[in-house]
Amino acid sequence: MQETSETIIVQAPPVEGEFSMSYVELLTGPLSALALAVIMIVTIGRWLAKFVPSVVAKYMEQSDKTIEQLNKLNASMQAHTEKCNQQTELIVEKVRSTSAGIHARLNNIEPIIIDIKAQQNFQSNSHKTDGGI
Repeated sequence: MQETSETIIVQAPPVEGEFSMSYVELLTGPLSALALAVIMIVTIGRWLAKFVPSVVAKYMEQSDKTIEQLNKLNASMQAHTEKCNQQTELIVEKVRSTSAGIHARLNNIEPIIIDIKAQQNFQSNSHKTDGGI
């Protein structure tokens, strides 16, 4: 087998009738690509114009519902915070009044405690001076 370096040229059969290569070039050339791109852009644009508004409307409706729920939650939390603040104020007032009552009682018995301590100190000092008898 011998290899040949001859170029083989295949020619298209002759065109019959009025069909010429210029029509084929028109269908496969840059003009047809441009026309196809324009048709695709218009078709996709119409499709998007048909469906995008409904998708955006659903999204906005869902966002409105979420905002409404968050506002309800915020109002509930503020009411709960106010209730907690009121209860805290009541507890603080109760602690203050109780500590004031305890302080008043301690002020009344303070001289008595001082006398008792003095007597204990006197007794322990006298016990030490007596020699522990």
